[in-house]
Amino acid sequence: METKLKFTDFKPEELVGKIVLFTSGNHRSPSRSITKIIAVTKTGFRIDKEPTFLFNLIDGSKKGISNSRMNWDTVCDCELITDEQVANLRKEFAAKRETTEIKKMLNDKLQSLTHEQLLKIREIIK
Repeated sequence: METKLKFTDFKPEELVGKIVLFTSGNHRSPSRSITKIIAVTKTGFRIDKEPTFLFNLIDGSKKGISNSRMNWDTVCDCELITDEQVANLRKEFAAKRETTEIKKMLNDKLQSLTHEQLLKIREIIK
């Protein structure tokens, strides 16, 4: 079982260069990316992906986002991840990208198929 890394497990200066999973956007379908911590302040840190954002050293949440009505649906935080998690996430991201490309290619091809060709495809996938 993997142990979850915590920001508090490290001295602030030790966090520079650590890899984090940056999650942002709508909480129903957030965008996720792998990035590094590039700078640390007394109470927060900055990441390579969004160098203007400041994140909390305790829990990785973005500073300045409150629970106001405007931000209820918003997610913006960082999570420390291990090298093994990085490898797994990269595989997951690559598979999703490849799946999206294949679906787009298939959808483009389907538009040009004749009725007879579509019937043959239906028989194959039944």
